[in-house]
Amino acid sequence: MAAEPASAICAATDVEQGLAMLQALDDETALAEVARNAKLWEVRLAAAQRVTDSALLERIAEATKHRDDRVYRHSYDLLRLRRRDLARAGLAAQLAAGFRGLIASGPESRALAAGQLRELEKALAELRAEGAVQQEVMDLAAAAHERVHADVQALRELGAAAALAEALRAEIQNAGTQANVAGFCERLAGLSGERPAWLAGHPTAAALASSLERAREKLDEIAPPLAPAPKREKKKPNWDEIRGLLAKLEGELSAGRLAQAQEIENQIVGRAASAPLPAGLDRQLKRDLAQLAQMRDWAKWGDDQGREQLIEAAEALLTTQGQEQEQPDVEALAASVRTLRDDWKKRDATRPASKTQWERFDAILTRAFKPVLEFRAKRAAEEKAAAKARAAFCDELDAWLASPQAAAAPFKEVEAKRGDLGRRVRALPFAGRQAEHALRKRLDRIFKALDTRLHAARGTETRRREELIAKAESLKDAPVGDAIKSAIALQKSWQETGGVHLERKDDRALWARFHAATSAVFARRDEQRSKHNEEHARRDAERKVRDAERKARDDRRETERRVVQQRHEAHRGRFERLAARSAMIERLEAAAAAGGVPEELAAEIGGAWAALPPLGMEGEKALQARLSAAQQATFAQLDTGRAEREALLLDLEVALGLPSPESVAAQRRERQLKALQERFKSRSAARVETPEASVARWYSIAASPDAAQAGRMAAVVRALLLQKR
Repeated sequence: MAAEPASAICAATDVEQGLAMLQALDDETALAEVARNAKLWEVRLAAAQRVTDSALLERIAEATKHRDDRVYRHSYDLLRLRRRDLARAGLAAQLAAGFRGLIASGPESRALAAGQLRELEKALAELRAEGAVQQEVMDLAAAAHERVHADVQALRELGAAAALAEALRAEIQNAGTQANVAGFCERLAGLSGERPAWLAGHPTAAALASSLERAREKLDEIAPPLAPAPKREKKKPNWDEIRGLLAKLEGELSAGRLAQAQEIENQIVGRAASAPLPAGLDRQLKRDLAQLAQMRDWAKWGDDQGREQLIEAAEALLTTQGQEQEQPDVEALAASVRTLRDDWKKRDATRPASKTQWERFDAILTRAFKPVLEFRAKRAAEEKAAAKARAAFCDELDAWLASPQAAAAPFKEVEAKRGDLGRRVRALPFAGRQAEHALRKRLDRIFKALDTRLHAARGTETRRREELIAKAESLKDAPVGDAIKSAIALQKSWQETGGVHLERKDDRALWARFHAATSAVFARRDEQRSKHNEEHARRDAERKVRDAERKARDDRRETERRVVQQRHEAHRGRFERLAARSAMIERLEAAAAAGGVPEELAAEIGGAWAALPPLGMEGEKALQARLSAAQQATFAQLDTGRAEREALLLDLEVALGLPSPESVAAQRRERQLKALQERFKSRSAARVETPEASVARWYSIAASPDAAQAGRMAAVVRALLLQKR
């Protein structure tokens, strides 16, 4: 159903009309058709910007690749961004699954997963460099990092303790009777600390326990009897200070800071040398010193164990490379070798490796790196050949630019050469970064030379068209006959471009100005032709219109005058009937207040009331109620009503801007102040009473006759009648 509107939009030749029609089109398939086939590029681009379906965007990009660079670039960029976001989302999901797998695995598996964790963290760092990553993935990465490093550290510490225990056993076995038994005991205590439960069944834990047991047995054999120490008075140390140092030492040991812990150890030994420590402090110190010794041994052993793991990783890299049937990923292989060498250098910074370990590690990585070297050599040869091809291409273009043929080449040939140059450059193979950078400078210079030629030709053509536009615009004051001949000649000159094509935007802008100028000349001719014929008809029509308008105006004024007069008389009559009815009621109220209403008076007033025509305004029911209550009126009620009338009369005079007597000036100011206060209050939902309704209410109030009030009310009625005119 959207085919016909889409076809109409595609055929549109006016930009504003095409865009207006496009606003009513919602079907994306029809929008894609407009983006591919519309005549105007503005309409094509606007339609493409409203398409969201990826399949339709791909079709638009394919159809406009060599036709409309704006639409193609928009579609291509949008599709590229979507593919990148989709790839990033998939990679984030894979990383999250990998981190979850590490967290869910047992400590034994996590202790051997340091390499896998590094690869995952490296991929996560690359993903974060491209944009924001979900917080869930970051939390999983932090949790996996903490657990893996804790398990790896525990396994390393166990291995270090086992190696140190075996070395200590051999040292005790070879020691004589003069051996430092206290030092051996301290080192044994340091190696006997508690470890995570999951390491209890590990073979290294069993080896550690066996070495410690054999060392203790040998130490018991060579331990000499303790001699009594000579008594001498020493200054009692400050045990509180030592307790504080022990607390700091435990904190540093828990945090794994070996250097700080050793410094605190020296402070404690210096302060505790003057006297034996109390039993509690001595046990605590021995426990902390044992843990410190264990940390020293673990740090020493950890480097050797880590280097063995690096050698195993290098061997695994070489083994995996041999098992692959296809060409290995050389970039990933190079990154793995570089990572292993960097890790080795970091360990050498603290304690250099043995020559045997280094030669073994270096030989393995050298063999593993061989495919990378072969690939890079092959790529360098290809890039060298590509650089030669590009240099030859640049030499060819430079020779052409320096030739006389290039200097005399017409615009079309230069423009074709420029387009062919771009296509051939894109088809050339990659020549390497450095060669590409050098060749890009030559190509930019060649492009610039061609563009300069094209811009110069377009500039000359633009100036020629500007002169034609200026001549066409100057014809607006010339005689019509001469202007027509000149406009036709200018149109013929406009077509003589000499093969020079301007940019579409500039061409359309210049043509619009020229077309407007020449169209104005022809419009003057058409206007002059029709002017004489229209003049007489216009005069006759104007005369008839003036006569008809004059007659209609006079009739309308007379009708309006009569209507206003009738309305004014009707309004005056309603007020007069209102006053007449009030006067009848006043007679009854005066008689009732004086002692009673005679029947003759009641009958007279009742007949006169019935003979009066309807009131025709608000207050009919209120006057009827006043009439019904008139025979029960008292002087007190009439006096109260007179006061109410006075207040209402003051409100009417204030509202209509009428003066009030000096005797009620204070009351008038009070009413004005109250009205002003009411105006600043929140709006009320009640309807505001009109002045006519206030007058009717004034007459409906039972009150004794007052000539002054009646005169003031007559002034109010006159003011209302004047407002109605």
